[in-house]
Amino acid sequence: MSGRFQQYVQRYWGFIVLLAWGGAILGLGLVRFSSYHVDETSARALLLTWSLVQQVATPIPLAQLPDLRTLLLLPLAIYWPGSLVAAKVFSILLAFAAAALIYRWSKQTTSREVALIAAALLLICPLTVQQIDAVGAAPFLLLAFGLGPGLERRYRAGQRLVSGWYFSLILLATFAVSLHPAGLAYPLALAWSWYKSPIAPRQKPLYIGLVAGPLFILLFQGGWVSPHWLANPVSPLASVFSGTPTAMGQSSTLAGFLMLFLLIGLFVLDHAFLTRDFMGRLLLLAVLVGLSAADDTWGLTALVVILFRGMHYLVLVNEKLNRPGLLGERGIVLACLFVLATAFMVGDKTYAQVIRTHTLSPQDKLIQDTAKIAKVEEKLKGQQVRIASQWPGRTMLACKCYVLPLPPPAPDNEAFIKQIHGIDYIVFDHKDRANKDLVREIAKAGGALETVAIKSAGVILQVRKMLAPGKAGNGGKPNSKSGAPQPR
Repeated sequence: MSGRFQQYVQRYWGFIVLLAWGGAILGLGLVRFSSYHVDETSARALLLTWSLVQQVATPIPLAQLPDLRTLLLLPLAIYWPGSLVAAKVFSILLAFAAAALIYRWSKQTTSREVALIAAALLLICPLTVQQIDAVGAAPFLLLAFGLGPGLERRYRAGQRLVSGWYFSLILLATFAVSLHPAGLAYPLALAWSWYKSPIAPRQKPLYIGLVAGPLFILLFQGGWVSPHWLANPVSPLASVFSGTPTAMGQSSTLAGFLMLFLLIGLFVLDHAFLTRDFMGRLLLLAVLVGLSAADDTWGLTALVVILFRGMHYLVLVNEKLNRPGLLGERGIVLACLFVLATAFMVGDKTYAQVIRTHTLSPQDKLIQDTAKIAKVEEKLKGQQVRIASQWPGRTMLACKCYVLPLPPPAPDNEAFIKQIHGIDYIVFDHKDRANKDLVREIAKAGGALETVAIKSAGVILQVRKMLAPGKAGNGGKPNSKSGAPQPR
């Protein structure tokens, strides 16, 4: 009986770990089910899919089309429209699938011991939990990277140059590129692999599809949504231990510098393997290319390199000491595992405390204040408020009202006044360099706008009533079929 039970455990141990880990994430309160702390692109994707399923109009595409996360989130909208709970549970499943695929790669290239330790640390990392809570791009991107080597091997094993596996590679490359600048690593790794080890004598046509797919999606969706260009890479690496978003500024700078030095040291020490192995090339290019937009998604990708390759060298160093006993053979590894696991669990505990106390980031506080103002005005006016926001997806989730993107640059002040005609409030970060033209137009508008609140993350401006459409048409009241299903 014990042998049969052991066989069942060995066969289904992945599902057992998934249930235990996913249950702990949900049971310990490490994700919030409110309308805040959701990634902007994910918020837009959810609102777009909810609107498509329930056949209602939404202004989200006017801001910028979300990335290809929308395709994966569409089945959720069909069965659970308006549910943030379903989206975050789905994010848990994707994060575990990505960790399992990277674990399989590490087990094949190093050892099961290294793969198991690194995968376990990755799953309990506070930054992983934070990305799950935000339905961020990191789980989706790591899943694409985890699927990459297997698809490439299957394509090489095929006998046709242009086959279904080839188009699967192009689709996966397009998906990865749409998520984050680090996703460019996948088509670059494929091109590198095909150049170093040619598949056929004439393979130039293969590169056409490899370039056309990602280029088309970038042009179609208008680039990436609000990338952190040339950001400080220390902040996302420091948030590995705290799980708090980099915008909250609560991470340790010293920990970030330590992680950065480890990453550079691994690249120098392990460059031979990283340039030889397909997954190694993929991670190397992802870190280097993604450095141009270093955010939490980039930080989690860099952590994968540090954990899975760093743990491999830590085991080798411990074995070279050649000392008897468990502490002699694995003392350094166990000490490092204890320190990292303790630091990660403390970070998870802190993150859970942040959720319990309803602590929000500065941007979320600004959006929350906007939602409160909109709710009060809706009660007074008896009609839905229209808002122009720098974060239309997150603002619409919180306000549950009609939200438009910020008005584009206007040639003169009169044109700007016409653009904001019918808008009740404008919410944006006045310190963002991308909004300098908007700030200038608002300054020229004079009495047309009134400052309601000034926060560290931005300002809330009210458009004066003289700009309202009055009794024209339907009195400025938006169509009842506009908007999106309310999250529940």
